[in-house]
Amino acid sequence: MKISTYIPRYSKNFFEHENPFDIFVGEILIQFLQMGHEIVQYDESADVNLIFNYCGIIRDDSLNVLIVDDSFVPIISISDQFHIIREKFEKVDLVIYRSEYIQRIIHKNLGKKKNEFIIPGCVNLEAAKLASVIFQKPNGGEYVSDEDDVWVYAGHLYPENGLRDSIEYFLKNSSENSILIVFGDPDFARWEIFSEMAEFDREEMDKKVIQLAGPSELDILSAILKCDKFINLGQLIYDLSLFYTAALFNRHVICRNEAFKQSIIKNNCTILDRDLNILLKNETPKCPNSEIKANLSHFLIERAAKDYISAITSIMIHKESNDKKPQ
Repeated sequence: MKISTYIPRYSKNFFEHENPFDIFVGEILIQFLQMGHEIVQYDESADVNLIFNYCGIIRDDSLNVLIVDDSFVPIISISDQFHIIREKFEKVDLVIYRSEYIQRIIHKNLGKKKNEFIIPGCVNLEAAKLASVIFQKPNGGEYVSDEDDVWVYAGHLYPENGLRDSIEYFLKNSSENSILIVFGDPDFARWEIFSEMAEFDREEMDKKVIQLAGPSELDILSAILKCDKFINLGQLIYDLSLFYTAALFNRHVICRNEAFKQSIIKNNCTILDRDLNILLKNETPKCPNSEIKANLSHFLIERAAKDYISAITSIMIHKESNDKKPQ
């Protein structure tokens, strides 16, 4: 199968990608290549044309497939972009959602398509196995060990994106040996960002919070495998791949009700409302790094790639069959 699509620019810094799920795009395209498919730029003719979020164009000479995830939600609310989004949505032959949440949002704002699937996941297990970065504690001496209660926050480093609430919840619910590793966009990675958080115990923050700007994917995977708890109290998770990775290795996920993915993390999670009150709390032991939750194996990138091709092929066959019918 020849596939035309937007090909993302690789950036070592996880948060410098133009599209929030560029890493996923790159990894799913690599899987397609390994399966024997051909990948070309979106302006070249092909059998299938893939549009990721808003990145890509509608082609008249191929099957058009729109792939969207939770990072698409803020784009819908931009009025001057809405008509462009609607036009693309109406013209595509197939929509693939990466979560039930984004499907509900699209249905509410744009309607339903005849052909649509939910295909979650995209965790690269091979990359996770290579994740072995060592993290130093804020005091600059000791290293984070298995004896520590490690929390990870990954997202944009400004208070309104869940950072303030994530730090507040951590400080109120952490123990003496707890460490919070904060990953984020380097453009915001200055401690001045936390100046509005003056009500927090600054000494406690300096003692327990590690701030790392411009992390690589390997840095973040290493932290998730090292951690006991993955926290992001924003309304949206920055990248679903992080969310899925935490769930796949059964790390305890702490998030808002709006970002809750019940089918993914219901057995090991703390779900909070807007006032940080607990709505649901379930805890199970985390998996060793070499093990994953068997019932979540469909989150693996290899499985997701096969499901994508299967969905696309089924629509292609159906479309070709209809085209052959006498008018």
